[in-house]
Amino acid sequence: MPRGAKNNLTGLRFGRLLVVGDVGKRQRGNILWECRCDCGNSFYAKAGHLRDGTTVSCGCFRSENWIANIMPKMVAKVSANRMERTRITGLICDCSSSRERNRQICQFHRAVWFKYKLTPTALDEMHSSQQGLCKFCGAPYVLNRGRGKLKDLDSMVIDHCHTTNAVRGLVHHRCNLLIGYAENVPMTVDDIAINLRKYLAA
Repeated sequence: MPRGAKNNLTGLRFGRLLVVGDVGKRQRGNILWECRCDCGNSFYAKAGHLRDGTTVSCGCFRSENWIANIMPKMVAKVSANRMERTRITGLICDCSSSRERNRQICQFHRAVWFKYKLTPTALDEMHSSQQGLCKFCGAPYVLNRGRGKLKDLDSMVIDHCHTTNAVRGLVHHRCNLLIGYAENVPMTVDDIAINLRKYLAA
């Protein structure tokens, strides 16, 4: 047997690849072999990758496997998650936006349900029990059902604990900001009040 014949891969088949011959190029000391795939494409591969099964095609097998096996599973998973997020059973609101769009529940009450698990009825009862007054400062709030970035400081927002997600009540947007800052500032509420009085009196 001629020297080097055992390393000659010409004519051998690896998966979908038929080795045509040595292309005379080296990649980090490894011989590159020209292969012809069953799909008709030419492809350069290393001998080690051909022998250990790492390379079995020009890439068409991976694409076909992705389309046939992996992508359907990913699509099914995304679809299931999307359906779980959008499926609301037995929740109906009487907002003008829901009537105009012929929907059972408007976008505002849908968002409230997914974030706080508050039904439209529960939210209305909370609003009635507080008589339209901010639970923090006791002043009337504006019932604005727009998006958060469009709310002014007098608009109603839902105050909740960021640790337990428990709803504490309906408050002004400005009061909610104050509560959030107070929770994150490394001082007691009394210290904040004292410093605030000193600052405003200066």
